[in-house]
Formats: sequence, C-alpha cells, structure tokens
Amino acid sequence: MFGKSTPEQGKGYGSTIGSKVNIDGNIYTESSLYIEGKLNGEIRSDGDVYIGTDGLINGNIFAKNICVAGTVEGAVEAGGTLKLLGTGKLYGDINVFRFIADEGAVFEGKCSMSDLAAMKPNPPEMRKIKQDNNMFRKKDYIEDIMTTLQIEESPDEPQP
Repeated sequence: MFGKSTPEQGKGYGSTIGSKVNIDGNIYTESSLYIEGKLNGEIRSDGDVYIGTDGLINGNIFAKNICVAGTVEGAVEAGGTLKLLGTGKLYGDINVFRFIADEGAVFEGKCSMSDLAAMKPNPPEMRKIKQDNNMFRKKDYIEDIMTTLQIEESPDEPQP
C-alpha cells in the first residue's frame, strides 16, 4: 500500500483535506482519506488514511492502513499497516497488525500488535454506530407501522 514515495497531494484518495483547512469534529468515511490540514477530532475510515507533512491530527484514528508524515496526537488502530515516515510524529498508543517506522520518526506510546487484519476494516465502535443507526431506522419504521395500524383499528367510527 505505502511504497517509498509519498502520494502526490492526495492523488488516488477518495477525499482530500488541504493544508489551509481546519476541522473541529469527527470524520467518518468509507473511502480513503488524505489530510494536509488540521483536525481536532476522530477519523474512522474503511479505507486508508494518509497524514501529510503539514497534517496535524488531535484525535484517534481507526482505518485499514495509516501512513503518518505529519503529527498525530491520539490513539491509532490499523487493521493492516501503520507506517510512520521520517517526518512523522505519533504521540499515543497504537494497536496494529504491522508497524513500520522510518529513520527519524518519533513515536511515544504503547504498541500492541495483533491480528486485526482478520477484522473488518471498520472497528467495533464503528460497527456499533452503524448498528445503532439501523436500529433507529427500524424503530422509526416499526413505530410508523404501529401508528398506521392504530389509525386503521381505531374504534372512533362505529362499526356496522
């Protein structure tokens, strides 16, 4: 996934956040993400996440593969590879399948390596969010059906 060269300004990524963009909030995406800007929040991606040299993330990252050339302050979980480039700085605990750190990279935190690759790319918390959203949709649907049935069975009208 991550070769010796770095991606050319987000080429081939589903979404790109430029260096002049500051975001306060969480990002949830099914596609790959390239970030050169600043994010104060969490990233959850079913694809890959690349933090460019100007990228600054203050929050947790959950993704399939993650490459850090900028700075991340938060926990990181990758079902595949976490690559910390020579310009990258990561301050936080990591849970990954594979970890690669180039010379000059900075990492402060605990490292756990496990078989996350067997998991779906989205972490359990993301699956729970999706399940909760589906439950709300199902609940609304059931409530709509019950309301319709109550209206149809309402004894307001005299029955012949």
